[in-house]
Amino acid sequence: MKFKQGKPVFISHRPRHHIPPTISEGTVTKVGRKYVTISVGHTERQFDITTGEEKTELSPTRWVWESRQQFDDAQESKRLQKEILARLPEPRLSLRHLREIQAILVQYEDEA
Repeated sequence: MKFKQGKPVFISHRPRHHIPPTISEGTVTKVGRKYVTISVGHTERQFDITTGEEKTELSPTRWVWESRQQFDDAQESKRLQKEILARLPEPRLSLRHLREIQAILVQYEDEA
């Protein structure tokens, strides 16, 4: 992630896994080597520059995103992965479908 002081960012907050995340806008106030500090209202929070996770002693419940679109894309990706995995066991996939999925996965690995 690329952070610059004064740049607007988005913070998602998900206190529990069964509750949909909320999102709010914040502003980058400080960029360090490992953490970025974000001001949200009257509160400042630190986030890991690499993972986007909030710096905390407990499990993180907040993540920083460079744009609303980045957040929306991540949510869609999670939803699609969950939907695809839920459909795999039933009905049984034909060999042709399995080969198509395998080709997509190989292409994905080549692009990564």
